[in-house]
Amino acid sequence: MTAQKSLATTRSPQQQRSKTRMNEILGATKSIMAQSGSIDLKMKDIAKAANVTVSSIYQYFPNKDAIVKVLAQSYLNQWSEQVATQVKQVSNAKEIQGLILNLITDFYQRYKCDSVLQDIWGSKSSDNIYQNIDMEHNLVIQGIVYNELKYLFDQTNWPKLETTILLSLHQGSAAIRLALTLNEKEAEEIMTVYTQQTLNAINELLPTTH
Repeated sequence: MTAQKSLATTRSPQQQRSKTRMNEILGATKSIMAQSGSIDLKMKDIAKAANVTVSSIYQYFPNKDAIVKVLAQSYLNQWSEQVATQVKQVSNAKEIQGLILNLITDFYQRYKCDSVLQDIWGSKSSDNIYQNIDMEHNLVIQGIVYNELKYLFDQTNWPKLETTILLSLHQGSAAIRLALTLNEKEAEEIMTVYTQQTLNAINELLPTTH
């Protein structure tokens, strides 16, 4: 309960100078995590890397967990924006398969190439706060994809489409986390199976005349 309350009190700066300072703190935290992870993350190290005082950090964040939470949300916001951009480029049912392949490949590569992203969602995947953030993000992505593409499906399939999108998002997160624990060949097999399952699930809902 205490952790949830403290994370909720992160300050949202309004002035450009404060936004710049907050971004410097986030950037310093990300750099430290890239080198040594989040387990031994300390406020004094963040302050040193950001060239600010510890008291300055507390003006924006109540604790280091709040900083990591904002980092996590920034990753998800970037992903949401990219999904929204790519989905808007789809103009017919035939392009949906390419969209799915691109989104899955991009999301997997993001995880695979970013140690900070792996640290956040790997070490904190069992944390209720991060589970809630992940769920909220999946619902946002679900809404973006569903609202932009539902017109390409028969209206009778809209409820199932909405459910299929959400389920695929959850399965995708699990598949990627599993893939990252395996060797290259096994990881590719996992992602191939997940991708094909997602394609099959969506294709079953498309009109037969597409």
